[in-house]
Amino acid sequence: MSVTNDQLEELTKLFNIFDKDKDGYLSYEEYTEIMKLLSIDIKTSYDSYICDTNYKMDLKEFHYNYSQQVVQEQILLEELKEAFKIIDQNNDSYINAEDFRYFMNTLGDEITIEECEELIEDASLTPINQTKPGMNFDEFVNVIKGISRKRIEDN
Repeated sequence: MSVTNDQLEELTKLFNIFDKDKDGYLSYEEYTEIMKLLSIDIKTSYDSYICDTNYKMDLKEFHYNYSQQVVQEQILLEELKEAFKIIDQNNDSYINAEDFRYFMNTLGDEITIEECEELIEDASLTPINQTKPGMNFDEFVNVIKGISRKRIEDN
């Protein structure tokens, strides 16, 4: 679980593009723009922003921050894969509303079957008339990330 040399080259190019004033540093705002562009969720605080005392990030710090975010994303995906396997009671690669409701209630979120059906319908990347109503893994990841973002915003 690490960043490849090709990825580092691409990151260097991105760094140079987003270093608008060409001073060799990224501001927190420039860093968050890059992470959004790369579809990487970061905390909305300086806690995950490793930089120098002037709150500016050089290329080496940028590579480090990105690597840490990638590792965290990979760990999260592995955990979600395991959770998906557990929740998918009949091993058909789909989580139905009943499975999802049980999972959410286990986490302490009281949710109705209707709310689960609505979440699944909203998250579904496949047509409504699919033969197996439920969420596939990619849809599950999107729902869980959405729930996590909402919890962060609510706090």
